Amino acid sequence: MLIWLKPNVKCFCASDIDSIISAELPDKNLHPQLYETVNQFMIHGPCGCINPKSPCMRENICSKNFPKPYKSETIFDTNGFAVYKRREDEEKFVIKNGVKVDNRFVVPYNAELLLKYNAHINVESCCQSMLIKYLFKYVNKGSDRARLIFQENLNDEILAYLNCRHISPYEAVWRLFQYFIHHREPSVERLPVHLPLEQNVVFTADQSLQSIINQKAFENTMLTSWFALNKNFPNARELTYAQIPTKFLYDVKKKTWKPRKYKASIGRIAYVHPAFGELYYLRMLLNFKKGAISFEDLKTVNGVVHSSYHSACKSLGLLGDDKKWIEALSSAAHIASSAQLRQLFVTIILFCDVANPQNLFDSHWQNMYDDILYKLRKTFAIPDMIVPEHELKNSVLFELELLFNNASTSLKKYHLPMPNAEKMLEIQNRFLREELNYDCEELYKKHALLKSQLNQGQKTCL
Repeated sequence: MLIWLKPNVKCFCASDIDSIISAELPDKNLHPQLYETVNQFMIHGPCGCINPKSPCMRENICSKNFPKPYKSETIFDTNGFAVYKRREDEEKFVIKNGVKVDNRFVVPYNAELLLKYNAHINVESCCQSMLIKYLFKYVNKGSDRARLIFQENLNDEILAYLNCRHISPYEAVWRLFQYFIHHREPSVERLPVHLPLEQNVVFTADQSLQSIINQKAFENTMLTSWFALNKNFPNARELTYAQIPTKFLYDVKKKTWKPRKYKASIGRIAYVHPAFGELYYLRMLLNFKKGAISFEDLKTVNGVVHSSYHSACKSLGLLGDDKKWIEALSSAAHIASSAQLRQLFVTIILFCDVANPQNLFDSHWQNMYDDILYKLRKTFAIPDMIVPEHELKNSVLFELELLFNNASTSLKKYHLPMPNAEKMLEIQNRFLREELNYDCEELYKKHALLKSQLNQGQKTCL
């Protein structure tokens, strides 16, 4: 579960995180029940050098990155992730599988949840939007699949294999009783967008062409009904198309918008790729203009009806300085993975008229390296590996160059910087990464402490 906290209780500093999450063994004398619960459910392994045969070990390294390093206080690393407090305390330990383990093996938990449910509940602080993308991608991937083979007739290749889905008994019962699989609050209203007379028409295979044409239900869509709403309700003219669900509810049967009586909904206009041309510019106008009463009205700017949506966007200043391409990448960054963003960037450069590719890259490259950093940390088994910005930027350029090469072109053709091959070799060097993986802030504090302990003679020599 991913839980959003209210603004007044969000975790903005280390003390906020410490009030919710703990990664240490509790005091056995003050909290005996919590101590026993943590001992039973929240101790990892043990693994590492004290138990190299643990199931989590991969090439003599724990795949879950235990044991964790000691930390005197909770800090945020250079990438914004929380590194929990794990103080070195010889008096706090538990015996697990005959091995003495300390705070380094404690899985982060919330004390109240742990005591209430008496079960393994890992609680972490999430601080990046990529986690939200991962969550919804994981939820919608479907159940695990299994492939079965029937041995009766091996000569029939079509009947030899059958794709099936395997679900656990608990999920089977849940589905048999028709319980809700998921719930969203507040609800999100997906708003379709289409050009005039280009809305989707759904019909059955046995319907005649004339019966399809006679269906009046397809004449009104959410978008055309919005035009009618603006004619009849003056207060609706103060809202954009995306803001309409906050005050109005769409009646699917009557194909009309009506005033909302209960909870508000969030409107989201369907995503349109920049390569779709006029449809993309129409979507851009819908995000900007309020109270439009027709498609022609959307193209009207200062009393002038423009010949195209592109021209209307240009007249409103929405296309100056590559604003449309910046908006396209910014909009996609909320839902697309880093690899998809890199592909979209290459598509825009190749097939769209971009005035300043360098400016477009500079404003969005930081959204394109999440998977690169994840793979590096996983490959080197260094969960808190620090990679400088210039190296991450070089890695993004390298991935972009591969995509441009697939299209028989190069970054150089579009006046974009080329990746440094030597830097790519350095970033893949495990020994160099381990040597460079130091915490600048921690070293600065240590330096300040040691410097303050120097005597007068030593200070004179500096």
